[in-house]
Amino acid sequence: MATVLVIDDDPDVRAVIAELLTVGGHQVVLAANGDDGIEAQRRRAADIVLLDLFMPEKDGFETIDALAHVFPGLAIIAMSGGARGMDGSRYLTTADVLGATRVLPKPFNGARLLEVIADVLEPRRAW
Repeated sequence: MATVLVIDDDPDVRAVIAELLTVGGHQVVLAANGDDGIEAQRRRAADIVLLDLFMPEKDGFETIDALAHVFPGLAIIAMSGGARGMDGSRYLTTADVLGATRVLPKPFNGARLLEVIADVLEPRRAW
């Protein structure tokens, strides 16, 4: 399976995602914001980064940009439910343009999360 770096400022979201990924057979590394996530990726390179777009300190957009430049080819999955009543699809489109490999609208269930992770891993297995 894969090592997945989960970057989200909400500790409850991190915990639920970590549990889903662990049950799905993946190793998980957690970070509370973009800066911590980039540092975690430098310390122990994950196969996939799953990150929220709206976080304090360094938001997901800045984090995608930084990760894509420092770690070319890194699989990045951006997730968002929007912000303050706004539809998240607009933000996910921006994340895609910045370099996200895939986008994942919130809310999602565990099966959908594992499906997206598997889809992202599939082309990498072919090498």
